[in-house]
Amino acid sequence: MSQSRTGFVQLLQEFSIPLLFGVVCAMLAANLAPEWYEHALHWQPFGGLFGGESAHPITFHFLVNDIFMVFFFGIAAKEITES
Repeated sequence: MSQSRTGFVQLLQEFSIPLLFGVVCAMLAANLAPEWYEHALHWQPFGGLFGGESAHPITFHFLVNDIFMVFFFGIAAKEITES
């Protein structure tokens, strides 16, 4: 990877541009097409493969709120303890 490209990637990561881009896209989708946004939130990427009648459905909303946030706070805790 060239030096200028590496610097650009670090700049994006440092200023959280992908996160801000995602927030803007989600806000636009929620306000311009609320029915599509609700459909996307309750989408089941595994098609109900895991669990059953009594299990919690694995939706996109569940993955982001309950699973990915565990990793986010784990990384945040690691960074805090290192500093």
